[in-house]
Amino acid sequence: VAEAIPFDALVGGSHEALYELKGEVVRRGMKRVLGLDFPVFPKRRFQEGAASADVFAAAFDRPPDHYRRHFQSLHG
Repeated sequence: VAEAIPFDALVGGSHEALYELKGEVVRRGMKRVLGLDFPVFPKRRFQEGAASADVFAAAFDRPPDHYRRHFQSLHG
């Protein structure tokens, strides 16, 4: 079913909007199926929180899209 959903059209090519949409889908599913109000937090890199903000900024000094494009060039 998910293959038929026009995600790109829904989010306009925005990775941030896609993450928000995914969070909202999970939140609504948890509410409907389990009756739980599931919190949805902004998408963060898994490395965030593992080091201070200064260390993180020094290690990842480029925008997230740079790393995404590099990953896609290797594995896309």
